[in-house]
Amino acid sequence: MNSITKIALAIFMCLIIMGCGSQTITGKVIEREQTIKVGFIAPLTVLAEVGEEMRNGVELALDDVNDPRLKIIIEDGQCQPKPAVNAAQKLMTVDKVIAIIGPACTTSILPVAPLANHYKIPIIGTVDSSEDIGKAGEYVFSAGFSVEDGAKLMANFAYTELDARTASLLYDTDDWAQVLTESFKQEFEMLGGTVLDHLHHDISSKDYRTELLKMKHSNPDVLYTIPLTLDGTILRQARELKLTQTFLGADSFGIESVIEGAGPAAEGTFFSYQLPYNQETEDKLETLRQKYLAKFGKEPFNLLYVGMAYDNVVMLSKILKHAKTSEEVKDALAHMEPHQGFIGVIDFDERGLASRPQFINTIHNNEFESVDFQT
Repeated sequence: MNSITKIALAIFMCLIIMGCGSQTITGKVIEREQTIKVGFIAPLTVLAEVGEEMRNGVELALDDVNDPRLKIIIEDGQCQPKPAVNAAQKLMTVDKVIAIIGPACTTSILPVAPLANHYKIPIIGTVDSSEDIGKAGEYVFSAGFSVEDGAKLMANFAYTELDARTASLLYDTDDWAQVLTESFKQEFEMLGGTVLDHLHHDISSKDYRTELLKMKHSNPDVLYTIPLTLDGTILRQARELKLTQTFLGADSFGIESVIEGAGPAAEGTFFSYQLPYNQETEDKLETLRQKYLAKFGKEPFNLLYVGMAYDNVVMLSKILKHAKTSEEVKDALAHMEPHQGFIGVIDFDERGLASRPQFINTIHNNEFESVDFQT
């Protein structure tokens, strides 16, 4: 073997070694062997805490699946239309993935749906679901929880359990938050209630005082608010302005940072959520928590998002044991047996949606507690 051949062989071997466990410039890659490529779209910069927990859930799932064929490419969808479309376009046309887990939010799932149908690559929404997603095409699935159902559940709770007959609504300017408030309004009015205010707030501002003062003047029975600030700012500002009404909301209130930021102002807040905060749930998630602690050496920000990512990766990995093409993956998702995960059962109906119950929880003595209520 001459010297040139030796050098060429050395370079070749170096490239092979460097290629194993590599990362792309545009997206973090978590892989074992480059055989089956799966995309994963999460909000890594906007709602970064949520996206980071989903990324960690992917890593935990890969450890447990231990499939050397599986390569997951993670992209930032920001829960916004344009970034999610760009991420999906790259995954489908450049990375040539067989399927995509994500996006997470309705605001990004629906804009990506036409790409899924065009390229015939299935996508699986992870956090949100909606009636519109169920109409988005045969390559569009969602293992998430219905936005409309959570809002309707809360409207029923307000009317029947809290005896509320008037409500004021406030949401941050976001499609997900808008769908929630509109669904609450429709259900609350159908039950016989009256909506006194239906306000929106600039998502870039944390000062809710102007809208809160309008709601205070209207003097409703309850306040249904969907803020995307996850630090309890709106609750704290409302109590500073002497608003005494009960706050209602959705899963943006079901995060520890809300209690930490709002303090006593969070007391008595009710919110719809994907899990009931009770001992059974804590026991179920303890295994996942221990996995998280062992790998990352810290407490999770929110196990819900860790579990959603974990469950979807494990579910898809089972399908990929037999499905070899995107078309086969799509068909397998449509006809699969129910998958039991940490965050409940994933069982797709004929629309490609997982029918998953939601629950009412409250904040009491700086703790989340389950409320026994179902329609």
